[in-house]
Amino acid sequence: MKFDFFRARNVVKGLLMAAAIMCVVAFVTTGEYKSISAIFGYTAIGTMILTFAIIFFALRCPYCDARILRRAITIKVCPHCRRNLVSGMKVKRKSIK
Repeated sequence: MKFDFFRARNVVKGLLMAAAIMCVVAFVTTGEYKSISAIFGYTAIGTMILTFAIIFFALRCPYCDARILRRAITIKVCPHCRRNLVSGMKVKRKSIK
């Protein structure tokens, strides 16, 4: 399954939220239900590993195919080819932030 940049970015956002929720549930259930807490904790770890794999392998610029690792959730311009990720237009150097 090939992800485009925007679909991969939305999947990463969802997985990060799911991992955070699983960590909270694992922390809350540590009293009586230790097995449920362990299941949620290990699932949160697995979700984070999957998130990092998607970040590393699927978040690529659609124009130059370079990996975008830093600020991948909020970035609007590719730092390698300096193209807008939505429109594909070249952006001047000063407006990259």
